[in-house]
Amino acid sequence: MLNIFVFILFICLTFMASATPGEANFDPPGPFTASFGTINVQRDLPVGSTIASTSLNNNSMLYTDGSTRLYETMSYNGAVSAGLSDGCIFKTNLEGVGIKFDTATNHGSFCATSSPGGTDNYIYTYGGYTIYSGAVYLIKTGNITPGTLVNGELGMLQNAKEGANKFLI
Repeated sequence: MLNIFVFILFICLTFMASATPGEANFDPPGPFTASFGTINVQRDLPVGSTIASTSLNNNSMLYTDGSTRLYETMSYNGAVSAGLSDGCIFKTNLEGVGIKFDTATNHGSFCATSSPGGTDNYIYTYGGYTIYSGAVYLIKTGNITPGTLVNGELGMLQNAKEGANKFLI
């Protein structure tokens, strides 16, 4: 009878341990930098159109030791919403120019939101997973004022427990 009790206790503790958030580490850890160079925009470009895009070319690997989700948080320029419908476009220091930060350039990526961040619906379990290059988009949000984007932290891709990749612009 004691053996059955110990076995049941072991099974319960195993399920409890597997329900806790897993740790994840990124390799390489970053930070990664995006740059757009000089951009010219046509005046008649419709609001909501992509002005420019760039890949962060980070191709980091996510290693996990348990179940975890990824969160992507926007921090650039105070993470103030540009007011467009998808909730993923934020104001820059340039009037009429918004910025969007995605986890990847492929289908199934998710965008950064203000804290606590956009979340990936996929649960990463034990092992390593390739995290494809992040993508940054400049989006027309209104009449554009010429100028230069301010450099700074764009956002972070992090897991539910610890570890983060920082992205700069």
